[in-house]
Formats: sequence, C-alpha cells, structure tokens
Amino acid sequence: MNKKCMTKNGVSFTIRQPRLDEAQKVVDFATFIFSVVDDTTLTSNGEFNMTVEQEEDFLRKMNEESDNSIVLIAELDGEIASLMGFHGYSKRKAKHSGVFGISVLPKYHDQGIGRMMIETLLEWAREHPIVERVELSVSTNNPRGIHLYRSLGFEQEGYKKRSMRLDSGEYVDTIDMVLFV
Repeated sequence: MNKKCMTKNGVSFTIRQPRLDEAQKVVDFATFIFSVVDDTTLTSNGEFNMTVEQEEDFLRKMNEESDNSIVLIAELDGEIASLMGFHGYSKRKAKHSGVFGISVLPKYHDQGIGRMMIETLLEWAREHPIVERVELSVSTNNPRGIHLYRSLGFEQEGYKKRSMRLDSGEYVDTIDMVLFV
C-alpha cells in the first residue's frame, strides 16, 4: 500500500506501511507522542518503552505475519506525521473484528491527516477477506475525535464510566465505537 494524499493546506503526503528498517523512526514517533500528548490517551508519558528490536518484531508480526492486522504511517517530508495500528483479534470466533488506535503529531492536527488515515484503514478493511468490524475506544474528553469518528460512520456501542484515572486524580469516561465494513 502506497497512497498519495494532500493535506487541507495542499501539502503532499503518503500513507503506507512502515518498513522494518524504519522501526527506530516509529519508536521515536511513539516516544514523542506519549511525551506531549494530553489526557486523551491511555498511555502516559514514560510508559512506552519498546526497543527498536521489539518494534521490528511488532511490525513484522502486524504487517507480514498477521492475516487481519496492519500498521500504517502518514509520511510527510520524510517525517512520520501519523501512526495507526489495527489489531485484528486472533481467536477464530472474533477474527472478523479488530481495534485501532491512531496518533497524529500535534503540528499536523486539523489538516485532514487523521481522517485520511482512517479512511485508508476502512478501505483496506472493506477489501479484506476477513475483517468485517472495526472498533475503537475514545475518551469523552476528546470531542474532536468523537466528532471525527461519528462523521466517518462509527456508532457508539458501549460506555465505560471512570475507565481512565488521570495523574490529577480526575476520572474520564470512554466510549466504545464500531463500524461494520
């Protein structure tokens, strides 16, 4: 997969699967994201500690060995602007389902990159012989994300009260959403 796209500002970028030799770039991206991210993600600063070798193994499993999973990046000017992982479930009765997570560098927010990443994932899922159900969880303190997911056709399937406890002691609820492809 190698999809050419444009940001809302007219800047060209590519959505594709990362190569194994880009594991360091992926680790650097994730480390940075979790160091600057606000309270909308489950992973906190300092909790992501994957080595380059572990990331290579993860990318190999997701993009080469799994029959229902994929990792995608949005690359802009040689930089990873966004990272997405879709994890297909391994149990036979649930293989038609999977869950995704996505991160976009803050400097690329509101440029349409996240939407195009998800649209690309949904295109892949619709063409996939196994995947029928795409799931996600989003915290209620992420109204932009909730709006984006709803605009793409995701529906609320569940609601988890106080599912995240922030460093401040405040609790945040999460919404489980699904789209059948």
